[in-house]
Amino acid sequence: TIFEQETGSNIYEAFERDLAKPAGLQDFDRAAQRKSENRRASLHAAYHFYLSTRDMARVGYLMLRGGAWAGRQLVPRDWVQRMVTPVTRVADMNPESYRKGPFGYGYLWWVVDYPYKGRKVDAYQALGAGGQNVTVIPDLDLVIASFNGSYASRGYGFVTGTLIPENILPAMREATTTKKARP
Repeated sequence: TIFEQETGSNIYEAFERDLAKPAGLQDFDRAAQRKSENRRASLHAAYHFYLSTRDMARVGYLMLRGGAWAGRQLVPRDWVQRMVTPVTRVADMNPESYRKGPFGYGYLWWVVDYPYKGRKVDAYQALGAGGQNVTVIPDLDLVIASFNGSYASRGYGFVTGTLIPENILPAMREATTTKKARP
């Protein structure tokens, strides 16, 4: 709502023009995108994005590279950093049951630390409806995208809560790049 009011652009058209096409998202289909509204629940519409796993991985890679894609700055680097900086700390989460979890919240990205070889590594995640997930771990130069499950299935939360910390990270070696990828 605010985006469209402030820019005069449709959010899906802007996404396609400013991100999907320049970053080479292969499966993005503007016609498949839909918003939904429930004025009794919120004044603001929900803008659902339907992305394939490989396109989600590209969004994660764009974030990993500080908003740059193929030498072009698609998202300002300082805005990428702001998005993944906690605005809401775990202790301030609502409902109260969220305060037991590992996540803080930035601007549309969850922020978490994962255990990795005796230390913690910073990560940030875009978590979609029912198990869609993009996890970025800059210290390991790593992007993980998954598209599984639903809110009612074991798949929801399995990747972020079990697969990443218990299987993927223990198998990872340190990033071999000489330049650490930071937003």
